[in-house]
Amino acid sequence: MNQSIILLTYKGKVLLMHKDYILATLGEDPWHFIFGVKEKNESFEETIKREVEKETGIQLKSVDFLSSLDDSVEKKYFYHTHLTDDNVNNIVRRDGKILGFFSLKELDTLSLSLATKLLIRRHRDLLAKTSQI
Repeated sequence: MNQSIILLTYKGKVLLMHKDYILATLGEDPWHFIFGVKEKNESFEETIKREVEKETGIQLKSVDFLSSLDDSVEKKYFYHTHLTDDNVNNIVRRDGKILGFFSLKELDTLSLSLATKLLIRRHRDLLAKTSQI
């Protein structure tokens, strides 16, 4: 299973989500970046654009490749893009989904998925740079 994961930044903060509203209120569901599994005949960039639109209503024009991680089970592709005021003002929150923007300092206090922790650890310098903007 190959996944695309995206780091969406806006004014020094990153966008994270919970998969399930009920579990999230119980503290059982960690925050995570938006991600998607690649479908047949789809590029990894198309995968992440599709998932971002599905989860937020935002149509991304472009994404920047950050890195990849290949283990024995799956390959993860990490991407990044900055959101605009227009993107953020037009976010559509799906039923059962919680979206939130968090600073680098706030990320350290959250329950995060393993892939999200990995992306933060690998690209903390980018997050630090973004938080200074």
